[in-house]
Amino acid sequence: MRKLLNGILIFSALIISLEGNAQRSPDFLIQFSKPANGGILTLSHGFNPRNQYVSIQTQPGESADSVTRRLLEAVKATGEAFSSFPLTMASSPSGLALGVFDGPVYFTFAGTETGLGIPQPPNSFTAVYDATRSQIHAHWINPPGGYDWIYIGTHGLRRLPGNSTSIVLTNIILQADSEFDIRLIGLKGRVNPVPSNAVEMRIRPGYQEELIDSPYTDNVMPNWLAWSRDTGEGRTQLVEGRKTEEVRWNPKESPDHPEEKYFFQMIKGTGAGFQGGIWRKFFGLTPGRTYKVSVRVNTLKSKPPDEDWWFSAHAAHNGPTGADLTTDQLAGVAALPDGSQGPQAGQFAKYDKATASWWEWTERSTDKDGPGKVIGNITLPPGVNVITVWLKHGSNSGPSNGVGMDWVALEDVTQPKP
Repeated sequence: MRKLLNGILIFSALIISLEGNAQRSPDFLIQFSKPANGGILTLSHGFNPRNQYVSIQTQPGESADSVTRRLLEAVKATGEAFSSFPLTMASSPSGLALGVFDGPVYFTFAGTETGLGIPQPPNSFTAVYDATRSQIHAHWINPPGGYDWIYIGTHGLRRLPGNSTSIVLTNIILQADSEFDIRLIGLKGRVNPVPSNAVEMRIRPGYQEELIDSPYTDNVMPNWLAWSRDTGEGRTQLVEGRKTEEVRWNPKESPDHPEEKYFFQMIKGTGAGFQGGIWRKFFGLTPGRTYKVSVRVNTLKSKPPDEDWWFSAHAAHNGPTGADLTTDQLAGVAALPDGSQGPQAGQFAKYDKATASWWEWTERSTDKDGPGKVIGNITLPPGVNVITVWLKHGSNSGPSNGVGMDWVALEDVTQPKP
């Protein structure tokens, strides 16, 4: 029977109605520090963000106080959807704030609003379990500008310096059937800090996967970054995709399988010559060991069957330096660190008009044959401990209505030496 080690203090939005706390001061304040740039501002509940989130449309130049007031009104209007933990209006010498009760728990902010002092989330969060030392080695990338504080949720909540990019968690015992969730969030501001969106990994011995199911920041899936190399009139577009309402209202607080995820990454294009997608790194891997990469993809109804389009999944190691792959490398124009070059470099799945999966979610991996598979599992050379995974969608003939991806996993499949 699967055992879930979840000892996590979730630090996303813990929200209830505004009644009942009039005589009590909030334990923690979140205060926007800048005006809005204009966009969708989404606040999510950490225990079940796919069910419990609220969004408002902000206006360019709208004041932080105005956004705070309207966001709280939107929360109150949801009624029972946000009815478990306290949230209220608070004030500080510099203006209005979101007041949180019952300890240092946090909202997560997502959407396309890029102002208000909301930091970008971390990316490429990786967690590797070391059974010999009972440790988890976690690594991540901070966005430009960094944070003032970083919080990681494991067996409780731990605060790290804002420039941290790794941590070793000790005294972690995982059995073969154990699972362990780790969540990471960055905060900006020394006083009344504003949290980013969260990133998360679920791990078990030799295995890690992304099952976080929450609204996206800037239409990009948590843990990933956007890339594009558009050479014609078309432009790559990333969209926060959503599955059916039946999937959304699954009573589970978080998915156990990727098919239970509500949000997914959609990649679209506006015209001929677009090419782009998303990428992420996996850090702290072991040289000499062999890794299997898996993704779930869907061509949706991406293109008319007579047009020239493609959607592919790729993976490759980053060489001894671990430096980010360039846009030219992701596009196949420049050679990868392993020396391969061209559109098929690092490719383990590809779909086009002849192989489209039309609305069917398909798991593809580096160890199983399927359309477009070129590479197999990746054995890291000496001195190399980073793998990049990326998705690529493009067209030579016209726009695309979109393709999708909702999950990635990395597994150590090294065979024991005879």
